[in-house]
Amino acid sequence: LGAYGYPTGYSPTMDRMAKLGSLHQNMFTVIPHTTPGHASLLTGCYPVNHGSRDNAFAIRTDVPTLAEAMAGAGYQTAGSVGHFLISGPTSGLDRGFQFHKAPPEPGLAPSKNDKGKTVFPLATNTFRPWGQVNNHAREWLETAEEPCFMFLHYYECHAPHTPPRPWNRIPGLSMYDGEVAGIDLAINDVRTMLHQKGILNRTEIIITADHGESLGEHGYKGHGLMLYQPSMGIPWITYNGKTADGWIHRGLSRIMDIMPTILSHRQIQVPLGFDGRPY
Repeated sequence: LGAYGYPTGYSPTMDRMAKLGSLHQNMFTVIPHTTPGHASLLTGCYPVNHGSRDNAFAIRTDVPTLAEAMAGAGYQTAGSVGHFLISGPTSGLDRGFQFHKAPPEPGLAPSKNDKGKTVFPLATNTFRPWGQVNNHAREWLETAEEPCFMFLHYYECHAPHTPPRPWNRIPGLSMYDGEVAGIDLAINDVRTMLHQKGILNRTEIIITADHGESLGEHGYKGHGLMLYQPSMGIPWITYNGKTADGWIHRGLSRIMDIMPTILSHRQIQVPLGFDGRPY
């Protein structure tokens, strides 16, 4: 992202949001896997406390979620996700959402590992493109009443790297950069739908990720095995349509800090037992 010093200029929407809002410069996930990473985001807890330590392992049923806290405070809640690894049956992260859309599980066949625990092989990487994710969001937003909370998840910026047109036809453009450009377009589409509903200037938009991606650094490509910065570092950009200070937090921030920050800024009680801290 240009907001984090990358020079290509393929993330204009996110870069502008960071310039007009706030950015956490040293922001990290706690585990470079999809299910537990999102679990930490949406519970404010380390994996040891929310119970999801690997993909397709659901959080414990007694762990409160961000959506549950928002719904309990009177917010209408909706989620639209692009991959089954954070669907309700797979992750338990649909709790608290009154409207939730996710791809169906692709027929996972559970088995036992050498420690006797049930494991689920990742049978497919089939996902819903961001257009479908946003269409579900648009469908809900048409009738949603304020206050409302919406969680959107995009999978495109993920291996194998296959960016959409026109970025897959630009000579010399990194495939990963092309995927980033596609996600930037998706976020701009969200801005458009909020503007059309007339609530953009009183809506807070938070941009983050469950993990990063190694692109050859340290002789490694991908994520999930190594704990180097490329796969552990993630963005945290907040834009609310009002501020124009470009505030930058340079200290350490963690994925678990987002949930208590959202709740505390709205004077909503933060559930007991969380590991994050509000900013």
